Amino acid sequence: MTRVTPIPRIADQKIKVRYADLLRLGIVGSRFDLMTKIKQGRIRKPHKDGDDWRSPAWWWAHEIDEDLAAELERTAAE
Repeated sequence: MTRVTPIPRIADQKIKVRYADLLRLGIVGSRFDLMTKIKQGRIRKPHKDGDDWRSPAWWWAHEIDEDLAAELERTAAE
C-alpha cells in the first residue's frame, strides 16, 4: 500500500471525504483502483446524496480512517 497522508481532524467534526480527496491523499490511484478496493472490502461503499447514479458519492472521514487502520492490520498480519 502506498504512503498515505492522514486526513486532518478538526475537533471531532464530521468531515465528508470525496473521491478527489482520496486521490489527492494517495489512498487510491484511480477510479478503477477505488472500485477494486470497494469490491474487495478494503474501503466501504460510499454514501450518496440522492438515488440517481450520477449523485455525488462521499465517505465520512472517520470511516476512511477505520478502513485504513484495518488495512494496516491486515498487511501487518501477513
